[in-house]
Amino acid sequence: MSAPTKSCNLKIFWRRFNALPFFNQVMDLMFKFLIFFVLSVLAIGLARLFWEVWKIMAGSELKEAFSFTVTNLLTFLSFWNYSRAWWNTSASIG
Repeated sequence: MSAPTKSCNLKIFWRRFNALPFFNQVMDLMFKFLIFFVLSVLAIGLARLFWEVWKIMAGSELKEAFSFTVTNLLTFLSFWNYSRAWWNTSASIG
């Protein structure tokens, strides 16, 4: 008897192939990569924030550095409240 051909092996492999578990594994790896990427970006941003605050605190008088930090914090909070108000308004309209 002759050895099975390549096309025969491919047909057997294709019949035994389960697409759903393979798709689940691929999607799982994609989401893990996405989560890793997002956490990496957040960690880098947090490290840069601490570095900037450290440079400002170390290079300025305490009063100036504190006023700079408070100003930035209040700017962020006012932007946050504005965006929340806009979101609540647009949600109630739609």
